[in-house]
Amino acid sequence: MIKDLTLRDYFAAKALEGQIANDDWFAAVWRSAADAGGEAYLGEALGYNAYDIADSMIKIRGFSAEEMAQARVAHQAKANIDTST
Repeated sequence: MIKDLTLRDYFAAKALEGQIANDDWFAAVWRSAADAGGEAYLGEALGYNAYDIADSMIKIRGFSAEEMAQARVAHQAKANIDTST
């Protein structure tokens, strides 16, 4: 089974670990899943989130330093993140 593990699967597994370990994130996903259809949906929500994160990691992995800097600025602007500190 491990031999069939792709980089995408590995990144998704790590993202899933992070989601479950972060109480605030997990609680938010839990509430969203409860609203959408209950406990059965929770696994799907976590899985979708994990693979979305993995796909982003793979996309960014191929960026040059300049592309990474541009992506970071765009993300910060979109998320309205305070970068002054």
